[in-house]
Amino acid sequence: MNTFNIKAVAIAISMTFSAGAMAEAISKSEYKAGKDKIAIESGNTISTKEVSP
Repeated sequence: MNTFNIKAVAIAISMTFSAGAMAEAISKSEYKAGKDKIAIESGNTISTKEVSP
């Protein structure tokens, strides 16, 4: 039973790190384009204020 808990914790930790590794860095222009697209689709006005990701 104790080895099961150790394996479960090890799997949880490895899944956490693998999810972070799958995240992809995007450029500032890609971030702004995605933000503007979401704003248009939701009916909100586009903010001209620069926001760093």
